[in-house]
Amino acid sequence: MKNSRQDEICQELFASAGKILKEAETERRERRRIFISMLLTLSAGILSVPFYLFMNGLFASLLWKWYIVPVFNLAPISWLQGMGVLLLVYVIASLLRQISSSPSKKEADSERSPLERFKAARERILLSVVNYFLGPITAFVFGWILHFFI
Repeated sequence: MKNSRQDEICQELFASAGKILKEAETERRERRRIFISMLLTLSAGILSVPFYLFMNGLFASLLWKWYIVPVFNLAPISWLQGMGVLLLVYVIASLLRQISSSPSKKEADSERSPLERFKAARERILLSVVNYFLGPITAFVFGWILHFFI
């Protein structure tokens, strides 16, 4: 009688240990997946910055040549000067955004789990990258079409 009860207890202990090991392995895999995802997101963001700056500087210089030079009789700008103008506009816009930002979003963000915060940050980063590329490309295409009618 005692042996069968001890066998049952041992089986329950082994089953519990197996569940704990499976949960630990699942958590380890999830952390590894999150880490790899973070590295890929970060490297995509870092690698896209030079391309983003060049593309936007080029677009700004072309739009300047098409619209500002004929209307205001100013000199054309190079793509480096276009990048400088865009960076200046970015700094001014970010300062205005800081002035008007609400602290309630930061408080709500601190109540979320680290995994939820990471997923939200990853979504924001990916949306920013898409917006940073699609916005200027869209503006350039419309500007290119419009300059044929002027």
